[in-house]
Amino acid sequence: MDRKIFIQTPISIESISHAEILFVSFKAGVTLIKLLSNRVVVAKRSVKQIEKTIDSKYFYRCHAKYLINLACMARYVPKHSLVVMADGTEIRVAKERKSKFKKYLIDINLAGFEE
Repeated sequence: MDRKIFIQTPISIESISHAEILFVSFKAGVTLIKLLSNRVVVAKRSVKQIEKTIDSKYFYRCHAKYLINLACMARYVPKHSLVVMADGTEIRVAKERKSKFKKYLIDINLAGFEE
């Protein structure tokens, strides 16, 4: 069964499948959830609060302002510390998280990305 997260928005509470989420970001004082459908949901939770309730095997906090869905990652460019998501969005990996991120990608590849 697909896991879901309930997100309070300014006008409703939305049920969002983990598989639908490309990434969660914090911009201009607002937490945004970008979905595969290209829709953006404004959340009343912080990135940190969402990170605590989401499946950590498939999501990674690559930057203080970004939580990415690894299943929606198209590629990682270590030279530029850049993750390119399935929709083409480029997300910077924080310098202090770069080596841990690379190791994590290797570890999940060895362990398998299946449940």
